[in-house]
Amino acid sequence: MEAKARNFATCIPTGIQGLTDKHHDLLYKEYCLKILVPSEDDTSDNWSKQYNPYKSWSMKFAAMSYEELCMAINILLLGIVQKRNGYSGLSLLPTLVKNFKKLENGMVMYSAEHGEYVLVVAPLLLIEADTPCHSELCGILGPATLLPCRKCYCVLRRNVFLEVKEYFLKKHMPRTWKHYVMANSTDKRETIMPDVLGTNTPVNARALSFMNHSSGCLLELKAFDPSKDTPVEILHTILLGTAKYLINELVKKNLKPHPDKLERLANGLKEHDISTGLSRKDFKVLLQILPGALLRDFSDNQKIETILPCFVELGHLCSLVFVRQIESRFEEYITQVNHAVNSLIAKLHESDMANVANLKHLPLSTKPKTHNMIHLTEDIRRFGPALNFETEKGEQFNKYIREHLIRTNQLNTLRDICHKFTKQAVMQHIFANGS
Repeated sequence: MEAKARNFATCIPTGIQGLTDKHHDLLYKEYCLKILVPSEDDTSDNWSKQYNPYKSWSMKFAAMSYEELCMAINILLLGIVQKRNGYSGLSLLPTLVKNFKKLENGMVMYSAEHGEYVLVVAPLLLIEADTPCHSELCGILGPATLLPCRKCYCVLRRNVFLEVKEYFLKKHMPRTWKHYVMANSTDKRETIMPDVLGTNTPVNARALSFMNHSSGCLLELKAFDPSKDTPVEILHTILLGTAKYLINELVKKNLKPHPDKLERLANGLKEHDISTGLSRKDFKVLLQILPGALLRDFSDNQKIETILPCFVELGHLCSLVFVRQIESRFEEYITQVNHAVNSLIAKLHESDMANVANLKHLPLSTKPKTHNMIHLTEDIRRFGPALNFETEKGEQFNKYIREHLIRTNQLNTLRDICHKFTKQAVMQHIFANGS
């Protein structure tokens, strides 16, 4: 599924004030609809992110093909702030929301392509970010709480005996836009919320993991719903989430105490160049070759036998979600993804139950990122294939920010970065004939 750029005709009056007579016909002519996709991410002026970290906001238009979305020229820097003295990415949010509201309501702009003034409407479609950033933007406490999900009220208890398998597979009471508005109505989140947990006991918003954040201004946008427009991101949820958990479980806990077995696995993977510091690309390679190597060399190992089905189901899920577009039978595709997610979580739960006597084993089926996969089909139905809203493109854009940071004189880095990207945007606008 690819979103194509289109012009839409309308005769609905807008809320814009101060239009002159020559602009009056805009209300009854074509106007340009652009859909915005902002994203938030971390970067730094060194090759690691440990020192002098920065938070950046970038944006792209949704009505592009996947290839166009991946081009750095189509990613626009909105702002950058250094994380110190209490400043973070949320510090830029009030200013960004103010401008998003103007674009949402519509702005009159001159179009060189049309040769006349047009009414540009650019609502917010979704916000791309990793799981901690999404929780922060939604005003939800971190993953260590009992209710870490920003989309529903699933209770994840990680230090007690496991719930039954069906508990992790079913749909729980959803968090809604109205719930977010109610929670944001008081500064300290003391609003009494509906009985979403079914306990017949009134609880305030803070007890449901709503916390006091400056991200409440996002609720002023008509097009944004925190529970729906912060989609599950497959890079951090699957590759750097479940896949990482399983590989660590396999190597560090099952094979590392037995050097001979670890060496046997290394020999089985020797034809593949796997680095010691695993990146997201390495995890993709491992997910393709590990099930075969484990089945061939460790089929008689009881400990690995419990985790092997998890790798098989994970590989099946990855083969479904890492696709650029679905050309036909979309509903069948949704059904297959949902079945793959449920099968993976079921196998993770079975592996946890098989290791319940092992005190060093940390349950994988209770991880917040594991639960987030339950909502993946909802986001695919709303926004298309998961590659359309993963943060890989934003991660790649960080290298341009980092290059500018390294080449500044370190006196006023934020100003230098903004000036540099502004000049590039102006030159791009000129070479595009002002359109």
